[in-house]
Amino acid sequence: MSDPARRLADLEARIERIALDPASVKATWARLLRPLLRSLGWQPKVSVVHIEALLDALREEEEPDIDEAIDELESDVASVERACVVNGRASVAHAAWLRRLFEVVARATHACERSARERWSAGSIDRVTILPPLAVRGEEAQVVSTPGGQGDPATKVDRLLSLQLAAIDHLVDAARGERKFLSRRRRLLEAARQMLLDAAAALPLDPDGVEARRAHLAREIVRIDRLEAAGVDPRVGLLHQARGALTRGDRGRLHAILAAMEGMALQAGDDAFSSRAEGATRTLDGDADTRSEAARRASVLRSSEQVLGRDVVAAVQQAYVRGRAQTPLVVEDLPAAFHAQALEYFGEQRESETLAAVLAVDGAFEVGGTLCPVRAVEVETRVRLVTQPTQELVLTTAKDVVDLPDAIVEDPRTILLSLAAGRLLTRKYVQYERLERPRTKLVGEARIYVLDGSTSMVGPRARMRDAILLAELCTLMRRLSVRDRSTQVTLYYRYFDTKVGAVTRVASPGEALAAIGEVVGTLRTGGTNIHDALCESFALLRAARAADPDLARAQIVLVTDGDAPILEAELEQARSGLDDLPIGVSVIALGQENALLRALVARQRMAGARAFYHFIPDNALATLVRGDVDEGVALHLPELAADAQRSSKATGEALRATLGGLLDELGDLDRRRDLEAVEQVAAERRSSVELGVELDGAAARKEAVDRDLRALDRRFSRWFPALDAGTKPNGEADEEDRDAALVVLGTVVEVVEVLGGTELARKAEAVDTLERVLPDAGLSPARYQQALGAWPAELAPALGAVRAITRR
Repeated sequence: MSDPARRLADLEARIERIALDPASVKATWARLLRPLLRSLGWQPKVSVVHIEALLDALREEEEPDIDEAIDELESDVASVERACVVNGRASVAHAAWLRRLFEVVARATHACERSARERWSAGSIDRVTILPPLAVRGEEAQVVSTPGGQGDPATKVDRLLSLQLAAIDHLVDAARGERKFLSRRRRLLEAARQMLLDAAAALPLDPDGVEARRAHLAREIVRIDRLEAAGVDPRVGLLHQARGALTRGDRGRLHAILAAMEGMALQAGDDAFSSRAEGATRTLDGDADTRSEAARRASVLRSSEQVLGRDVVAAVQQAYVRGRAQTPLVVEDLPAAFHAQALEYFGEQRESETLAAVLAVDGAFEVGGTLCPVRAVEVETRVRLVTQPTQELVLTTAKDVVDLPDAIVEDPRTILLSLAAGRLLTRKYVQYERLERPRTKLVGEARIYVLDGSTSMVGPRARMRDAILLAELCTLMRRLSVRDRSTQVTLYYRYFDTKVGAVTRVASPGEALAAIGEVVGTLRTGGTNIHDALCESFALLRAARAADPDLARAQIVLVTDGDAPILEAELEQARSGLDDLPIGVSVIALGQENALLRALVARQRMAGARAFYHFIPDNALATLVRGDVDEGVALHLPELAADAQRSSKATGEALRATLGGLLDELGDLDRRRDLEAVEQVAAERRSSVELGVELDGAAARKEAVDRDLRALDRRFSRWFPALDAGTKPNGEADEEDRDAALVVLGTVVEVVEVLGGTELARKAEAVDTLERVLPDAGLSPARYQQALGAWPAELAPALGAVRAITRR
């Protein structure tokens, strides 16, 4: 057996050489073939299969194979070394990834000789941490890549692409580091998901890398959904809420908060905090089972009631009862090969799979809302009675002596008496006036779900198909329950096989609840005709447009597993007459991709339309419908008789006696972690001052939390000054640095736009994102500032875009 410590030390030195001295890296055959490899857009091929196996073995208390993991790390280092020789340097993303991978392997190797708790902790680190950087699929990389440029084969387009892909992992890292406030953690996760889905729809990315990140983001977002439904406030620090729950004697909420804190510390590799949090959780739980697979499944079902509502859960359960009764009649018409699968679809307890799938939809998909804020002009028509002639004459009661000249006088002697008594009529003309008031309001979006009802969908695909629609119906029920007569929210859906089914319109909470029962209680079978389903959806939009003049845009969401053909010429003809209505045709592909539909979405996105393409493979669908949306500690405690028999005050006193000291220890660790972070920022500042500029990401976030608007404004303006295109250049910087700065600023705009938030939050995130992506662009802070001074005319518009997006 080899010496792991010696091998790791040698690999660490090679990784440092890749990052700090790429010119000294040696790879003989790569140097000989460099021109050919450059022309082919060669990418390093790396793997983490054995390293993941090492982590799994530590977590499951099995015998780990350290040598295989180190062999794999060595192979990855050699591959990046070849890329370094071919391109003149390795990408910063690959160099940083190698460093993370080395640290994970080194920690796991050391943990093999330590306690079971430390081995389990080392194996529980977030797997996304070791994922290779996102990249275009090998066979298509040369189509996307464009060799050339000064000293580097990557052009400006390639640099923008690599930066945007790296920004996804930066957002994931930032979310992993946000362990106090669930609201910011959610914003970062949702921003990463949107950028990931956008990139996957536009580029032929490595599917394994995309799916691993998508699954991680989905789990994390669903976990936050469940925590909020359990009563955890996303805007308040978790430790503060834990102390409040302890004081009130709220065991359920305290358990959920401690479980969240333990899980996040494990993901971040913070063994000290996770072990204290685990101790607090186990003390609170006592003999209750909260760590088994059965406990996690039961917790998911309780979350279904909390997130969806008991009325929705009851409607689903009743629909399954009806479905079991009707299934034998449907099965008779199916081919024999589908009999067992169809009968199993409505089997006992299968409704729990549908509820778990509905719970997972919010994390797995991003389909947008049914209402959108727009700047609209409200027109109010007022009617006035005037004396000047118009096209409309009416008789009305005279009000004043000024009306006497046009009055209808029957007896001059009684004119004043008739005026006083209100019996005198006078001639008036009608004048219509338009009063325009611009204001921001929510206007309707027609959402049409077109769902594949073919026999091939029966199973997890059909369960997820129906869950997507159920999640939309639940959201619609909540919105329709808010009485706002100024908006109209309407959802349409229809199923199709070889024929297109009838359309169902949902515009009230009662209709939504009835639709839920109809959707999940029917077993659908048949063939697939996507083309006709899309054509008839455009016809439906014409009717919706006529019924709602304020309709601002429309979205057709196709959910299918079919590879059926479509004729785009006929689709465009069906769309004719709706040119003034923005329409997006989006696709959710379940289990099987459709190249024609993917290309259809890509062309819409290139034209600036709001459209998305989501693909979920069968193995991921099976995981979601099983309810495997969580890991670690279950978020819910089983009901305990001891708590039911005593008051919340007595429970609080008992909890404080057992947990008060543990929570104090967690608070001390939290403060120590903050102090270490401040000291790290101070050290970075001292080192960066030598370069003439400070690194401000952490300080900017702290100022945003402290609402120190003035200090944050100064910091933001230093990084994103309001340059005038006519400003005289100051200093020198080469064109490569100018292009890199443009790429960085474009990435900042995209990230901040996706993250959203208040002006304070946007400015803080802009500074933080800039600090994270500068190294990926090959720019030091000093060179970035030099580029701003040397190229004001070229960089002023990009800086203006950053400032504008933070004020939006």
